[in-house]
Amino acid sequence: MTKPRGCLRVLTAKLMRLAREGNVEGIRAYVRSDSFLADFTGLDPGRRQSVMRCYAKAATLCEAKRSCIS
Repeated sequence: MTKPRGCLRVLTAKLMRLAREGNVEGIRAYVRSDSFLADFTGLDPGRRQSVMRCYAKAATLCEAKRSCIS
């Protein structure tokens, strides 16, 4: 059984917040966490794809922000 639509919003909001902060290690740790896994596996396949696109966008934004700070 899948979880409600709100999980997609929670996952993407957390990823983008970490990206705006430039927290590369935070993104990596979050994606490896049990919390992420539980919410991710509860999504239907179409929403999983959306989370993965958001992760790619967040990682790119985070790396760009990190290089500007350095």
